[in-house]
Amino acid sequence: MATYDEQILRSSFKKFFGVDQAYDFQIEVAQHLLEGRSVVLQAPTGAGKTFTALFPFLFALFQNLEPAKFPRKLIYSVERRILVNNFEAEVKNRNLAVETGVLTGERSEEPEMLKPLLFTTIDQTLSSFLLRPYSLSNRQANINAGAIVSSYLVFDEAHLFDPERALPTLMWMLKTLKGVTPTLLMTATFSRPVLEELATLTGGVVVTVPPEQVKKIPAQATKQRFFNVVDQFLSAEAVLKAHQSRSIVVCNTVDHAQQIYEDLLAQKDSETRLLMLHARFWQQDRKQKEKELMELFGPRNADSTIKTGSAILVATQVIEVGVDITCENLHTDLAPANTILQRAGRCARHPNETGTVHIYQVEKKAPYFEDEDLFDLTWEGVKELAETGQPVRFEQKQALIEQVHAAKDKLHLQKIKDQRLSHQAKIEETINLLVNYHLKDLIRDSDSRSFLVHNSPETLRNPYDYESFSVFDGSFRGKLKQIYQAATEMGLDWSIKFPQPVDTSEDQQEIEKHRPVYQWPNLTEKESHQWHPLVVINPALVSYDKERGFRFVINTGEPCNSPEIARTLPERVGYNYRLETYAEHIKNVNWAYKYFKFEDEVAFAAAELEKRLGNGIPAGQIDQAIRLSFVFHDAGKLTEGWQSVVHKWQQVVGPPDVDPQTMLAHTYLDRQKHGELQKVFEKQGNKRPPHAVEGALIATKFLHQTLGAELSRPVISAIARHHAPAADKPGDYLIHKSALQAIQESLTIIERAQPWNLSADLLLPAPKNKNLLADKLLVRASSELELITYMLIIRVLRIADQRSFEFYKVHNNSGE
Repeated sequence: MATYDEQILRSSFKKFFGVDQAYDFQIEVAQHLLEGRSVVLQAPTGAGKTFTALFPFLFALFQNLEPAKFPRKLIYSVERRILVNNFEAEVKNRNLAVETGVLTGERSEEPEMLKPLLFTTIDQTLSSFLLRPYSLSNRQANINAGAIVSSYLVFDEAHLFDPERALPTLMWMLKTLKGVTPTLLMTATFSRPVLEELATLTGGVVVTVPPEQVKKIPAQATKQRFFNVVDQFLSAEAVLKAHQSRSIVVCNTVDHAQQIYEDLLAQKDSETRLLMLHARFWQQDRKQKEKELMELFGPRNADSTIKTGSAILVATQVIEVGVDITCENLHTDLAPANTILQRAGRCARHPNETGTVHIYQVEKKAPYFEDEDLFDLTWEGVKELAETGQPVRFEQKQALIEQVHAAKDKLHLQKIKDQRLSHQAKIEETINLLVNYHLKDLIRDSDSRSFLVHNSPETLRNPYDYESFSVFDGSFRGKLKQIYQAATEMGLDWSIKFPQPVDTSEDQQEIEKHRPVYQWPNLTEKESHQWHPLVVINPALVSYDKERGFRFVINTGEPCNSPEIARTLPERVGYNYRLETYAEHIKNVNWAYKYFKFEDEVAFAAAELEKRLGNGIPAGQIDQAIRLSFVFHDAGKLTEGWQSVVHKWQQVVGPPDVDPQTMLAHTYLDRQKHGELQKVFEKQGNKRPPHAVEGALIATKFLHQTLGAELSRPVISAIARHHAPAADKPGDYLIHKSALQAIQESLTIIERAQPWNLSADLLLPAPKNKNLLADKLLVRASSELELITYMLIIRVLRIADQRSFEFYKVHNNSGE
């Protein structure tokens, strides 16, 4: 691996981010990553972790390092949606000249993870790698995993990941990607055992910020933050008694926050601005609140536009991380120590500030039921810090983390190891069978449901195009009786529904641009215990306003339908097909691979995979495997049955007339012009036979001979599953006598110094009762290297295949 000059790195850091200088740990992290080592970083709040994460990617991009030296894509994963929005805004404000995208449950502008810098949630990242992406339909389920493999992966505030579900799945993923995909995990509050275990899994190093470096960070060196423990429940009276000019209240639940807000509203003076923020606001309102939040609670300096005056913010966990706000007094419900310290980061956050964190007892432990045993330990620990009367420094926070969390973290790690086989079995079943029912055990507990609000869900083309919010299942269940009772009293036809995808034909999926069709069954009171990741609730049964957000109270005002998400999707050509010979289509797919820079996107992962696969696999072999997948992905169309139908169709819609021996990949098809004609044509028995699994089978012998088993299985799997991710059974077919010539012509199109030799005996005829999965021709999740190679190839194949239709548009616009 190359060694990068420290002074060049420091100069570039200053240029990118407009800072006086980079901290030593930021340069250390960059050197490790650029030299091929993954990193687990523990750094205090306000230390610039976001810049630390972005820098290696930006350096590689703008220093024009070869694509094989560092990934051309960064996927930045966090636990909460609000963090995604904050990080995206921070990058855009820096004008870093790199395209950014967002993928969350409420903002899915990048469902296929195409932008080079993507901010997303851990749910989206893990579900994509498990081939069950929340952002895509079942028929597109294998597209995004390759983006994970080929990217530089950042996991911020990793201590927030569910230790029973998301964290073990992440650890499995990191182990699978070890040595192929560079990763950076960042946290302020992991104990040492967890840091070391994560470094072992990634094959990386732990980087911590030593005390002497912490003292050089202005946000740490000159501020003073005190702790105060209050052996009472949090109340509006206590908040107002301590209030100076800016106070922040952090509650463990939305219900508690809304109650404190109402109490403060009734008791505060007229000069104090009262603001509330939690996860149940529509995006437009939340953005406005976040803007006002920054105006009221942002850092005050000579260039600041921060408003002065009296302000109180009531919030939940949404402000714990990634929000640059500060106050003199922060009031918080008791929670586990790592959570308390994250909240404390919103008090006296900036240089030369002084503040107090007031910690209150709680009656209930929601939503931290799995960490109830940590509450007493945390109380004793913060009480000891408060009794010293001294400011709480970074090293004392770390000691508190070790005191409260280390023992349980060790138990968690041991539990993860003890349950590794059962957890991995669920992962493998999810990937092999493409099932959803394990996701609640692998990513996020079913104790959180996403809600839409809409009076006519049947009119929604795609429910994921509308804003939603999450509600803990306990809160949901507590409201169910009143919801159903109110619906009955109001004479409503329904209370809650859920989207159920309707399977359609492969051709119909292409017509719909791979967008699923939904039906909307009622979720009856009797069935309400069933878990659905997304439900819709009748707007007559809930209320919403810009100050309080969503509430489970009867709506007495205007309906509060979920707003449609504003998004800019890439324009796609391909809805109407052009006449293409087989070789022309392969040429256009290969063109898309290069033109849209997917070749660069996969270069780093491909090079590292070749090293891990070993067995004398030469450099560039995975690139050749990708190109062979292009050549054979439609080989199933080179059959008597498929060609007969499309030639007949071309005669119907012609001109031009096409020689029957010319192998076609597509014919002319204008959906608007030919829609009814196509229905009549197919009713006359002219439906095109399937071709994907058939093409994989036809190519099997040649691919085995050319690539060997370890690389041929991923290619065969990609060909078989480039339309349907679970496909494994071919239909009957008879290879067309012109197929060999069409494939040979296509082989000469993909770039290779020495042409491959293809003979007719290498193209396999249709066997009886063939099953590619049962016959071990397809990749299984237990073969980790083959799996991630397949993920890489299938992503490139599917997207290049889609984008190949843009060849004509690009070349027509360029005058060619």
